[in-house]
Amino acid sequence: MKSDNEQSALVQMIRPIFARDYALATGWKRVATKSQDYALFENPNADMLQLLIPQDHQASDYAERILETAEKLSQFERRDLTVVLRDMLRPNSDCLHFKRVSEGTKTGVISLLNGVGFLASIRRLLESAACGVVDPQQYFKRLQRTEAKQFLESCLLEQTGFGSYEMNVSCPLRSLTSDSAAQAHLFPDTKTAPFERRVTHYIVSASKQISDSIEADAINELVDKIGEAREQLDYQSFPVINANFCDAILDIQAVDDAGDLFLSATWAPKLPHRQDMPSEIRFRPEYVEKIEQISRQLKPPQKEQEAINVIASVEALRGDISTSGQREGFVDLLVFDKESEELVPASIYLSAADYVLADKAHMQGGYVKVRGTLVRGRRKHTIDAVQSFEIQD
Repeated sequence: MKSDNEQSALVQMIRPIFARDYALATGWKRVATKSQDYALFENPNADMLQLLIPQDHQASDYAERILETAEKLSQFERRDLTVVLRDMLRPNSDCLHFKRVSEGTKTGVISLLNGVGFLASIRRLLESAACGVVDPQQYFKRLQRTEAKQFLESCLLEQTGFGSYEMNVSCPLRSLTSDSAAQAHLFPDTKTAPFERRVTHYIVSASKQISDSIEADAINELVDKIGEAREQLDYQSFPVINANFCDAILDIQAVDDAGDLFLSATWAPKLPHRQDMPSEIRFRPEYVEKIEQISRQLKPPQKEQEAINVIASVEALRGDISTSGQREGFVDLLVFDKESEELVPASIYLSAADYVLADKAHMQGGYVKVRGTLVRGRRKHTIDAVQSFEIQD
């Protein structure tokens, strides 16, 4: 079979030990031979089929033999050749696939700002899942855990697919040892699994629970089960989904071009995974309101309105020319919310005089001081009843 450019590049990156690890992890047995140049593998379920893997990456026929091996594996596993080559390259990694499908992504592109937001939201989802594994809670004021930070640092961003906009995140199982791998083969559902695998399991399992509860009109029952699992410390059979995770899903979908979000995973061949894991989860655009409801129920009660007197930065000006010939209207600020203890976006409607001050602060990179009433929303807050607006010296 003739390989395309991507397949040829993957073949060159696969090292002999990667190919051997993949073969062993997928049920092939190494056969003793006198040759020191090749490793021979057979599979009891594949009659008359053998894998011949070169031992030297510099061998003249190395690329040809690796491609031949991958083609045999593709035929035996009934999977796409490129997918098999990618898995051979990372036999010790789970891979999460986030794919947006809409009219605007059919050519495989997305706007720069939406792409940046998509990636930032995926990061928040990974971080909230990691925190949820370390310390199962329904809501985190701040996602600050050493284990979560280390997990993010180990993740790798892979190439995207075509016909949609896709981001693939590779999660190497760095804490996997020979002993833990042996235990995981016997008990794949226990806490003996590597931390990275428990995070990827959490992401897929939590996503399925959210999607299934929406389809079954049972989001209140889902929230109840989350609370029961947390109280009974029953983290293995049911994930303690946190509100931060729900918000991250909403952020991933919060782009101008509404469409479906597909989430799936391919599991590291070197380590067995739970057989009840779904192959793919689909979040439709109309799920947004329901996911917002789940998130609100998981968070502690918040004041809907609060009097504020804060320092803020001016992020964007969205005003229009009024009938008086002066510009006034909405301005986007970034303010510190004491309730959540984080910086949050807030919009404010300014008169022509205050709009001039906001424009000046924005152009000079300065700050403004605002006194009014903060009205909380999910993605963006609003500042009403503005009592004072001035440039902060």
